[in-house]
Amino acid sequence: MHTMTLFLPLLFVACGGNGSKSDDTGSASGDSGSTGTEPADPVVPDCSWFSGDNCWKQAVRAADACLPSARDLGTFASNFQTCSFTDSSELTLSGSEDFSSPFAWSSLDIKGFSLVDDTGATCINYLAEQTDSALSWTVGTSEGAVTYAVPDLLSYGGLLTCPDGTVYDLGTDVMSCPDANAHWPFISHAATGTFLNYSLQGGDEAIEVFTCTSG
Repeated sequence: MHTMTLFLPLLFVACGGNGSKSDDTGSASGDSGSTGTEPADPVVPDCSWFSGDNCWKQAVRAADACLPSARDLGTFASNFQTCSFTDSSELTLSGSEDFSSPFAWSSLDIKGFSLVDDTGATCINYLAEQTDSALSWTVGTSEGAVTYAVPDLLSYGGLLTCPDGTVYDLGTDVMSCPDANAHWPFISHAATGTFLNYSLQGGDEAIEVFTCTSG
């Protein structure tokens, strides 16, 4: 059985960012650099955010630079919780208490993953939370942590928080932007009983984070 999950703002056909480039830096561990202050008020972006650089594109590029070479096909360990690549990169899944039955995999089973590159450094962290009415995900790279939150699945869009703390309101106001469809931040996930794949969409180009099989 094949499943495909897109972690989008309901309709990925439109979404938004900001017309000005900010200094979206962060630690290699993906920390957001929070200072304990109140969250910033959301900014409704203009369309130039999509055609220009932004914190999501920076995160995708940072991940692309350290992911398994030539997108090697990884092999799961017998417990299906870790996956090894030929270049010595290693993926660890988190979330489910029991990965022994991969046929039960779903977006709710897998709460996150961490991929360590061939130098032993963390390349990318991913954490997802979902309920019946809301979802959020965070991607951490050497550029810092980018979080996308949809407080209400019945509404359009969500809030994107960049590593510098800027929060962008990605809602109906930016749905008509010409490049919104191509550069909307989201994460795709495909799974079968012996196969698992995650990709990052909406950057300069879509990139595959990993593909692992049972061998």
